Amino acid sequence: MNPERLRKHLLSKERGDRAKESAFIKVALGYPNTYRTGMSSLGFLTIWRMLNEREDTVAHRFFLDTGGITLEGGRKITLYDVVAFSISYEMDYVNAVKIIRNSGMNVLSCKRREEDPLFIAGGIITFSNPEPIAPFFDVIFLGDGEEVVDRFFDMLREEKEKGKGWKERVKERAHEEFPSVYVPEKGENEKRPHRVEVLDYPGFSPILTPLSELPMMLVEVGRGCPYRCSFCLVGNLQGEVRWRDAEEIIRCGEVEEKIGLLGSAVADHPEFEEILEGFYRMGKEVSVSSLRLDRVSYRVLELLKKLNLHTLTVAPEVSTPRLKKLIRKNITQERLFEFVRDAGKLGFPSLKLYYLFGLPGEDEGDVEAEVEEIEKVKEIFGGRVTASFNLFIPKKGTPMENYPLEEREGYRKKVKIIRKIKGVDVSIMGYRDAFYQTLYSRGDRKIGLFLAGEEEINPEEYVYKNS
Repeated sequence: MNPERLRKHLLSKERGDRAKESAFIKVALGYPNTYRTGMSSLGFLTIWRMLNEREDTVAHRFFLDTGGITLEGGRKITLYDVVAFSISYEMDYVNAVKIIRNSGMNVLSCKRREEDPLFIAGGIITFSNPEPIAPFFDVIFLGDGEEVVDRFFDMLREEKEKGKGWKERVKERAHEEFPSVYVPEKGENEKRPHRVEVLDYPGFSPILTPLSELPMMLVEVGRGCPYRCSFCLVGNLQGEVRWRDAEEIIRCGEVEEKIGLLGSAVADHPEFEEILEGFYRMGKEVSVSSLRLDRVSYRVLELLKKLNLHTLTVAPEVSTPRLKKLIRKNITQERLFEFVRDAGKLGFPSLKLYYLFGLPGEDEGDVEAEVEEIEKVKEIFGGRVTASFNLFIPKKGTPMENYPLEEREGYRKKVKIIRKIKGVDVSIMGYRDAFYQTLYSRGDRKIGLFLAGEEEINPEEYVYKNS
């Protein structure tokens, strides 16, 4: 499908808010992955809403598969004042480079022309390590954007009104006046991510489409995490958990039949049962992100079944006490089996499990224990069981950032063990994906130059480095 036909097709399927046609500040807001994936990103959609609520600003969306033109405007991204990317995953760095290169502009910010747009990046990856993408962007928003975006665009408007040279003035003021806005040309990052303490800005989907990966009303339950699993970015970098008000969450779902509750630990919300009961009284269907096993009561499971949840998702991660201690997630096997027994008794048709492998000090016996645990889960549950195995990725900013990635030979041996699981649908993270995710997670600016084809590096020095 050509870009113009695709654009019209995608817009025809959407319901909800609409962007203005034009304004003084024109922003092309991109998600460096497919439309299907990007439209399931509540963070991306929230920034879109914020920008379009401003009288002086319009934001038009673009994606990896929309041919370098914006959905709402049907124009090339090169024709906007600002090109902004919301980046959620390290593996999308390559996609961002591809989009910029295909637009005809230089991938490196230092080589762009004065008349080119100002390039901005934000998203969850900025909590951890923005250095690999620093060569591509003029400005990087670190952390939560809600309390920063309006002030930044007020400043941008002031400088744009003054005329020629506005981009340079914006970068100078961003560096001097904004504690969480990083300007890469000023040197390596020394600023800290911003964290919103009170979630008072709307946290629900402004646009709905059946073509999204999550075709439902997405509602943020909370941000941050009450736990500090040693491998996970959210608990270690997003700070203490902040919950949205239960009544506000329920109101967000009033106009749609299908609701998706988002958060790193939704079942920990102090009024989680009340939220589910509210949606049940309204006759809704509810989907939830992964549930923490030790925080789900039998009553919660009953409500989720009544709310037509088909697949329960939990993340035991590991099976042996030694590894539970290492990752700081000490949920007992007895609790897992009790949860599974209750879920089977209530008639849930499907159960999805997430596991890690390739952890420091892990041996083949640890992986065999995971296999045995999953087969026991299948026996107890009775319905369809899916197990997803992810290779441990050392993430910058976590207590485990300095461990190396499992080497390829160890990976192969453990995959052979995992493939012995019977009667369960198993998916295993590919080694190539794990290798490059580690590279981008631990990398510096040289990684960005490498992606741009401007510098040679030895990726193994980053991936297998043990500090």
